[in-house]
Amino acid sequence: MKNAKICWLVVGMLLFVLCSTRVIAQESWQIRQAQERLKAAGFDPGPIDGLLGPRTKTALRQYQAAQGLPTTGVLDAATRKSLGIQARAEAEKPQPSTGGGTAGDKATTLAKQKGDLALGESVYKEICFSCHGIKGDGKGPSWLNTTPRPQVFANPAYMSRFTDRYMYEVVKYGKLEVLKGEVPDSPLEAVAMPSFGDVLEDDQIRKLIELEHALLNGQEPPDPEIKAIFDEACAVCHGKGGRGDGDRTISIQPPPKRFISEIQPPPADYTNAQLMARFSDDFRFWLIKEGRIGATEKKNFDTMKSYGHILSDKEIWSVIRYIRETFIEKDKE
Repeated sequence: MKNAKICWLVVGMLLFVLCSTRVIAQESWQIRQAQERLKAAGFDPGPIDGLLGPRTKTALRQYQAAQGLPTTGVLDAATRKSLGIQARAEAEKPQPSTGGGTAGDKATTLAKQKGDLALGESVYKEICFSCHGIKGDGKGPSWLNTTPRPQVFANPAYMSRFTDRYMYEVVKYGKLEVLKGEVPDSPLEAVAMPSFGDVLEDDQIRKLIELEHALLNGQEPPDPEIKAIFDEACAVCHGKGGRGDGDRTISIQPPPKRFISEIQPPPADYTNAQLMARFSDDFRFWLIKEGRIGATEKKNFDTMKSYGHILSDKEIWSVIRYIRETFIEKDKE
């Protein structure tokens, strides 16, 4: 009983740290936007670094005085409104669409604006098909050489949750760099699966994997204690039913049938057979124990490498356009 209480306490602390990290990233993003707008308006904030330093505070006071706002020197709600700054989730959040589509959503039209469909097809059939397959089924000639298996693009129910920007950064810089926040000036809130090895015993991790299989098969979770752990620690991202639609993933609850995840990459949908077929139980074990970054750096599981040294930006945007229009949106009416 004592060990169980300690376990729940540590899980709660981990969730607190994750939420705190998200808040800090949000504040930094808003400060950076404020610095850019202040500079454009003629108020020098110093370096555009996302930090509320002395020069930024001075610029804020000068702007606030010019606008007749309280001269607080902080980025308060009135100043954010005056500068036209939204929370990142609000700025990038997709609007619910009718008919299950994503037409008109800003997050999924960048590639159409910046890419060429014919060029994208050429790049895909020259390079990408070897892992992801000509049909986008993740079964190209070298698909068995990677663990987990390559992404299945012809899976609209899950792939429609990705933003064009996230896919662009993964292709250009590599997934690991994106998850570690090492992409310069990225507007994304990239969230890697955290490690739970410090708070869960190996047997509990294995039982969580059994729960994932039960969700995929439409069965009741076999162990009430493990379901309680899932609801407390996992459902915030993966949803109570394991469909990858928790409160942190999509703030519109209950979520629409199709949505774009507010964190990237979208959390796994344990009920999606095409997605879950990519992951062996061994990979799932180390993913939960070490987290996504640790599973790659410590256990050598594969992840998408960078192609920015091979492909131009135009080629990258073009191949993303081809993937979206050929595989992801193929079932749109």
